[in-house]
Amino acid sequence: MEDIFTQEGQNWREYQLFRISDLQKSGLYDEAMAVADESLKVWVDDPVLLFYKSLILLDLQLPGEAIRVLRKIQSVIPFDMRIQDYIGKNLMLQGYYYTALKTLSHFDVMSIGSAGESSLTLHICRFFTGDTQEAEKFCDLVLGFHTDDEQYGEFIATFRALKILCLLTRGEEKEAQELSGLIVESYPDCPLVAYAAGISARAVGDLDHAVMYLKKAVEVQPLDMRARSDLADVLMHLGKIEEGMTF
Repeated sequence: MEDIFTQEGQNWREYQLFRISDLQKSGLYDEAMAVADESLKVWVDDPVLLFYKSLILLDLQLPGEAIRVLRKIQSVIPFDMRIQDYIGKNLMLQGYYYTALKTLSHFDVMSIGSAGESSLTLHICRFFTGDTQEAEKFCDLVLGFHTDDEQYGEFIATFRALKILCLLTRGEEKEAQELSGLIVESYPDCPLVAYAAGISARAVGDLDHAVMYLKKAVEVQPLDMRARSDLADVLMHLGKIEEGMTF
C-alpha cells in the first residue's frame, strides 16, 4: 500500500474517510476495508472510521462482524443514538428480535418525530416476537396521523406494509391484498413493502407472485434473513429445491 502518511498539506483523516467512501461507492469493498484498517492503526478506535468499517462489512455480507464493530463504537461513545439505531436494525435483519428490542427500548419513550425509523424497527420486532396488537396499534396511530402525506411516502408505505402483516395474522387476507395493491406498485424497492406483498400473495395461494415479491425484498435488502427464509420455503413448496437452498 502507498505511504499515505508522508504526503504533505492534507487533512489525512478526512482524506482517508473520503477515500474509503469513494472505494465503497465503486464497489471496491476489499480495497476500502484495507484503507479503513490501515487508518485505524493510526487513529485507533476512531468512531467514524469504525462506522465506515461497519458499512463495508455489511456490503461484504458480514452482518455479525458489522454488529461487533458497532458494539465497539458504542463502547467509545455509549450514548450515541445513531449507533444504537444501527445496531438494533442489524439485529432485526438477522432475526434477533428480542435483543433488538432491548437495544432500541429507549426509542419507545420518544415521539414518532424524534424516533423516526427507529420506531418502525422497534414495532417490526414487536410484531415478530408475537406482540402483534401493539404493533398494529402503533401502525394505526401513525397512519391516522399521516394519511396522504407525500413527503413521508415511503415511510408511511412501510407502516402500511407492517399493517398488512398484522391483518394476515387475523386471517383478513382480502383486506391485506387490497392494501398491498395500494402500495406495492408505488414503492416496489421498499424492502418491507415487497416482503409484505409476498407474504400476502402466499396467504391466498398465489405462489408465483409470492416468489416475485420475496425475491424483490431479498434483492433490495439481502441481509434480511426472514425474507430469505420465507422465499426459500415458497420455492421448496413449488418443488424448486435447489433454488430454495441458495437462500
